[in-house]
Amino acid sequence: MVRPVEVKAQVELLVNREGRVKRALVMAGRNPGHRVKFTIRGDVAKELFGVDSLDGTSSINLI
Repeated sequence: MVRPVEVKAQVELLVNREGRVKRALVMAGRNPGHRVKFTIRGDVAKELFGVDSLDGTSSINLI
């Protein structure tokens, strides 16, 4: 799911690491030209996207 985010907007990022979901507030910054690769699996992927897993590359950049 892609959503536009304004510079300096805070968004919540959910990360599943070793079976535990971590929540982090991040602030979008200006695009330094980097992309973030991600994989979302399990309950979080099912709840948020209705799939078993999701791999991708961000369309926004996190600083």
